[in-house]
Amino acid sequence: KRQGISADFVKAAAPTGSAAFNLRFGASTIHRLIQWCNPRFWSIIRNDQQLHRFQEFLQHTQLIILDEMSLIGRQMMGRIDSRLTQAKAGRRNPMSHDLGGISCVCAGDPAQCEAISDQQPYDKKPHKDLSSDPSANRVTLSTRGLAIYSKFDKVVILTTCHRLKTIDDP
Repeated sequence: KRQGISADFVKAAAPTGSAAFNLRFGASTIHRLIQWCNPRFWSIIRNDQQLHRFQEFLQHTQLIILDEMSLIGRQMMGRIDSRLTQAKAGRRNPMSHDLGGISCVCAGDPAQCEAISDQQPYDKKPHKDLSSDPSANRVTLSTRGLAIYSKFDKVVILTTCHRLKTIDDP
């Protein structure tokens, strides 16, 4: 505990290890945060012991901060929602809120870099395989991610650059 506040109250993550390192504050990759160890395959956690450890890991977490949001496509946000919902299932999230009831802040420029092999958060079109294979993981995760992104209703735009020296006359 730091100054009476649980250190697990906030967790920060980014899509890449470099971004997580630069974020500091004990940040991890999103893959590590949601304990998705094999990027080639996606499924819910079925092992009871593994699920219990994951629920303990996020037991006190009430806020997640996701940096470099332009790299977090719709399927990835669907995966994040799926895992956080599992982490806070049952009495931990009695109202069945999205993201397991955990508040989420996404930081970064949504137009900076595109998510690889995924639809962008601002793309409102249905997944291209919706009509041909509606039950495929990629389709359901993309649809779920779009629903999550559509619930973000507040945007803060920073207009002053604090980290980089700007060149007045390049």
